[in-house]
Amino acid sequence: MDRRAFILGAAASVAAPIALSAQTGASRPARSQFALTVLNPDCMVGGAGQCCVLRMPSGKVYLFDTGNGDCKGEKTKNNGKDIIAPWLRARGITKIDGLVISHYHADHFGGFLWLKDHFEIGRVFNNNYTPPSLETLNVHDVLEYKVPRQALDDWGKAHPGCLVENIKFGDDLGWSEEGVSVEVVWPPREGPVKPIENRKGYTASDNHFHHLLNGNSTALRITANGKVFFIVGDIQADYVAEYMRPYLLKKGLWGGDFLVLPSHGTKPNETAATLADMIPAPRAVVASLGNLPWMIGAGKSAVKIYTEMGIAAYSTNIHGDVTVSADDGRLSITTDVEQRYVHDPR
Repeated sequence: MDRRAFILGAAASVAAPIALSAQTGASRPARSQFALTVLNPDCMVGGAGQCCVLRMPSGKVYLFDTGNGDCKGEKTKNNGKDIIAPWLRARGITKIDGLVISHYHADHFGGFLWLKDHFEIGRVFNNNYTPPSLETLNVHDVLEYKVPRQALDDWGKAHPGCLVENIKFGDDLGWSEEGVSVEVVWPPREGPVKPIENRKGYTASDNHFHHLLNGNSTALRITANGKVFFIVGDIQADYVAEYMRPYLLKKGLWGGDFLVLPSHGTKPNETAATLADMIPAPRAVVASLGNLPWMIGAGKSAVKIYTEMGIAAYSTNIHGDVTVSADDGRLSITTDVEQRYVHDPR
């Protein structure tokens, strides 16, 4: 049996008692349904990449992050041009009604650098968190702040009133509609979280700028047809345990039937430990990971660990694009295993 088919079959089989169905093929839910698609990102040297497409019953389309793009302008590849735009156009989608940039990392905002000039976008939302001590950063980190900041400023000037900044817990994006509720649940309303010092299991390259951006990245919670879809954001496992989990537990918002895993699904053992008291408990999860060797290993590890927990588990670099919708009390998940992008650093 093909390895990809085996993993998918195992995930579907453990989920059968909780009324979850899975299939491969084109991700085309009924027009009247809400659907969330996690696109399979391509890599730009380092970042794992993330782009989630939210298709509403009304036909409106929103993006949460835009995948990889190059801050230095040295590479021709861009997930907005090469992945997101073809995917949207293949489904007859010509306008992005709204777009969230969760934080200033190139594997999350990069596609916007192309999309902003080639696609009609209704409104752009950004929490605009910037870690302190910007002047001490290396060249790459400075670019990861300055490039999206300049792109957002330019787009905002060209589209007055359409750039919404400083979003945080409880803010209304205006995306909710009949049968679908969309909530911003992170970063905290009270202000950004503080750095965790002496972090175990993280390398020196994961500096304050990096993990504070991740720890304060935007997260969304969507409720549709009685199911909760939780895009947890790029927050890393120790920040989930220290900050996000207790904060959302107190507010009764720690849970989701379907999770887009935090920090791309990396460190699954540590993250899984924080899910035990989720309500609702996760029925299915997806890791958003590109195709570099370490990412392939991380995807296999995430699928294995969550499947062993009895959770249907997917990784974009194993299963391709992953689409989930809810209908009649079931989560319906479709994967596009044929849409697997080979790493090409051009």
